[in-house]
Amino acid sequence: MARTIAGLSQKEVANALGKGLSTIRNWETDGGAGPKTQDDLIVMCRLYGITTDWYLEGVEPMFRHDAPLSDKLITVIEAVARLNPPQLDALADFIETLC
Repeated sequence: MARTIAGLSQKEVANALGKGLSTIRNWETDGGAGPKTQDDLIVMCRLYGITTDWYLEGVEPMFRHDAPLSDKLITVIEAVARLNPPQLDALADFIETLC
């Protein structure tokens, strides 16, 4: 999800990290454990614009304070911020169907 939000392909991530495409695919599979080293984890999170705390533990904030966000993502975040609780619940249910 974070890679997709960052607008990166698996191949672009593999090239940026100096890894094989199959390594990145394995990181993203259901049973994949993600990066094996701290250095790879940090570089991957920087590439994706997310915090390591969010990646490892789901602790907010998700996005790094210095991460550039696309105009489309900013529009989505602003729209979600205006939703009322029932609308947020409906959106969360919809998103679960996509994942």
